[in-house]
Amino acid sequence: MSRLETRREELRTRYAELQWDLGGATYEMAARDYFRLDVLASMAAKLQVVDAELAEIERMARLERAGAAGSCAGCGSLYARGAIYCWRCGRNLNEGRGTVVGPAIVAPSVPEGSSRQPDPVVDPGMDEPAFQPTSPPAEPDDRPRGYRPAPRSYQA
Repeated sequence: MSRLETRREELRTRYAELQWDLGGATYEMAARDYFRLDVLASMAAKLQVVDAELAEIERMARLERAGAAGSCAGCGSLYARGAIYCWRCGRNLNEGRGTVVGPAIVAPSVPEGSSRQPDPVVDPGMDEPAFQPTSPPAEPDDRPRGYRPAPRSYQA
């Protein structure tokens, strides 16, 4: 059994135990008509952490079985090594892989006691990349989008 399969079995066992404990605690609290939401929320949070890790392990196992290079961030379908576009949704699979297109975004500091998260700001020290067109601008087309001329047999 591979290390991935071993970890998956451990997580499945832990997930079942946490579910059992959460259900038992909820039942006991209902029987006593006294609910401690902080306890239930804490138990549910532990369950969610294990569930998220289990989902990631299962995704990795699925990729390993399929011999795929990864899954599309847009639609989740698997793609082969060397693929540039997703076969299902057409998304560029290389987008967002460490390529910076514009100026860097810096998270500002949050004042103590503030409950509101500030908006990110553009770093003024970064120069904007110069726009360099790759081809001359296209001639404007006055026809509506999707326009197709009528077949010759219908034209007068």
